Amino acid sequence: HGVVVTSSSQVTAVTGNSVSKAGRIGISLQGAKVDTITKNKVSSSGAAGISIASGSSVKLVYKNEITSSKSHGIVAESRCKVEKVSSNAIKSVKGSGVYVCGDASVLSLKNSCIASPKRYGILCSGGKIDSIKGNRIQSPKASGIMVKSKAKVKKITSNSVKSGKSHGIAIRGNGIALAIKGNTVSQCKKVAIYINLQDRHKIKVSANKLKGKRLLTAVCVKSGVVSVSGSRRVR
Repeated sequence: HGVVVTSSSQVTAVTGNSVSKAGRIGISLQGAKVDTITKNKVSSSGAAGISIASGSSVKLVYKNEITSSKSHGIVAESRCKVEKVSSNAIKSVKGSGVYVCGDASVLSLKNSCIASPKRYGILCSGGKIDSIKGNRIQSPKASGIMVKSKAKVKKITSNSVKSGKSHGIAIRGNGIALAIKGNTVSQCKKVAIYINLQDRHKIKVSANKLKGKRLLTAVCVKSGVVSVSGSRRVR
């Protein structure tokens, strides 16, 4: 690892570090309580750029630059609690830009720029996210935003997904009601917004802008309790 903060550490901020070619994780929190992780530069890590795990708690993850990690950009997992993930720049990681799983809790994931991840821009396959808002995702190899399995996401609003190789926004599992509103999806190869749920939690899709000459279907609902209103398809 590059920087490791554990439960026995007396560290309140991880700020202004430059970590290159760490054998595994660039910045790793393991059961730690940290106020801020800000303005760090992490490149070419052997695993994730930033990992928050093992019950760690963080108030703010802000303005970090993560490039070319061999796994995900930012990972929140293993019962960790994060208040805000904001304004980070993540590029060319081999996993997903931001990955939330394993009973993690994130209040707000917003205003980050994620470019050319080899998987998803944002992936939530477990844990809880109250709000995914205002993120810019470009050229993901999979869907821009993916919610699946045992995830609990409340709102996906005002995000931009461009030139994805799969869907713009895909919902394959969510344990609570979800609002998808005011997002812009353009030039994605498959469906702009794709929903396939086996549970009965309501999903409201409204006021999204969906565009692209090759876009065959703007919104596809395979199954689930879904309302669709006010979204526009623009060429």
